[in-house]
Amino acid sequence: MDLNTVVTYLADQHLLVDQVGTFDEQHIAALEMDSRAVVPGTLFFCKGAQFKPEYLQSAVDKGAIAYVSEKPYDVPIPGLIVSAIRRVMPVVANHFYDRPWQAYPLIGITGTKGKTTTAYYVRQIFDAWAERQQLMRSGLISSATVYVGKEESEAQLTTPESLPLYQLLAEAAEAQLPYVTMEVSSQALKYHRTDGILYDTVAFLNISKDHISPVEHPTFEDYFSSKLKLFQQGKRAVINLDTDHAERVLTAAEQSPTVETVQTFALENQHADYYAKDIISTPAGERFTLVHNGTEIPFTLAMSGIFNVANALAAIAIADGYGIDIETMRSALANAHVPGRMESFVTADEKIVAMVDYAHNAASFEAMFAASTAIYPDRNVAVVFGSPGKKAYNRRHDLTAIAGEKADYVVLTSEDPGKEDPKAIAEEMMGYLKEVAPHTPADIVIDRGSAIQAAFSWAEQQPHPTVLWIAGKGDETEMKYADGMHPYFGDHNYVKQAIAAYDQDALSQD
Repeated sequence: MDLNTVVTYLADQHLLVDQVGTFDEQHIAALEMDSRAVVPGTLFFCKGAQFKPEYLQSAVDKGAIAYVSEKPYDVPIPGLIVSAIRRVMPVVANHFYDRPWQAYPLIGITGTKGKTTTAYYVRQIFDAWAERQQLMRSGLISSATVYVGKEESEAQLTTPESLPLYQLLAEAAEAQLPYVTMEVSSQALKYHRTDGILYDTVAFLNISKDHISPVEHPTFEDYFSSKLKLFQQGKRAVINLDTDHAERVLTAAEQSPTVETVQTFALENQHADYYAKDIISTPAGERFTLVHNGTEIPFTLAMSGIFNVANALAAIAIADGYGIDIETMRSALANAHVPGRMESFVTADEKIVAMVDYAHNAASFEAMFAASTAIYPDRNVAVVFGSPGKKAYNRRHDLTAIAGEKADYVVLTSEDPGKEDPKAIAEEMMGYLKEVAPHTPADIVIDRGSAIQAAFSWAEQQPHPTVLWIAGKGDETEMKYADGMHPYFGDHNYVKQAIAAYDQDALSQD
């Protein structure tokens, strides 16, 4: 692609406002929005509320040949002045990488909760099938990890910005991956990160209030309508009939000009195409019977929680559309684990069960406590959690209210506070807790590792067995503060330490 071609594309899309300097047929070697990654021949995009002119100058110094921006800058390279930089980036990326999403079936999954687990389930089913066919592993772009043909890496966003996203899709095409599954966030849909992509299959898992804040979605309607945009980019739709506002979701899919087929799944609605009945929850996982096309097929899941049955049904419906046989699905799901989701750790005497999970919004908290009741009905319940800084403000009240009602002990701690004071966040949440559940024992322990230990110390003193939920971080090994990301030891590692110390102490007393 050359610079003149970009000018033509943007003019055709009515996104070009002005040109600064002279454009020619100079070849573009790379697209970039991070000045630190610029190489000679880069077309540089001036994007972001925190963008500074010195970033562009740095890009020029490193060999950028032109820039794209919503306003002109005084630099010695030509510039394209555009009306909306977020809309422009996917248009240019789609052409630069030659529509890479056409090279394989691409699956997009959205929902308030369950996206990561469902994406992993789909990927593990595809991989089990690929192994039998002697094909490569399938690709995954999730909030946990990313794999597009080379090394698996830790994710930074649920759905990357459009330039790195298209680059990942291009790498998957180059690697000739058989399938790619990706999570699609409401932010990605609202801010055009996925524009230009036509998914082979899109899945809508559920919807509930989350990400409501001035910097994300100002209202639930904005959040919901952003999610529904996914149906404008998919050929086959898979929908959870049990979700709130199911009729609106179905209508959005049926009225989409791109959706050709709609299929449904459910735990409660027996009219769904994929229905689960006879669900049994155990510490070892879930058992259920799939009802589909008049047949009943038993399944087991290696992960506990009835909500994971819904995630499994979504994965089954998706995979069934590609002709993958039921036995491959059964085998894959019986062994499927997802890092940081429903990871269970148990003391030697089984008095304390610690569950590490990524639960971080109201829907996932409700599901988390429901899992406690189903799997460990006679145990005390303690929970350690926090809320992120400068985002999803509704969580502070909602999560605390749910925990105050359902837990026997609450520890409020840090969870990616960013530019906010973690103590101030915790104190705000404690205020909500005292309003809704004044008699629930609770503490603020800002250091997250110490907070986990505090929950263990409380559990040790209880006469009855206890379930500890360590919620919100999953398997993440970084914590976001005002000056950026800091290494974090990890919830699972703190839990392992606490269990080892508990077991050692119990052994010494024998």
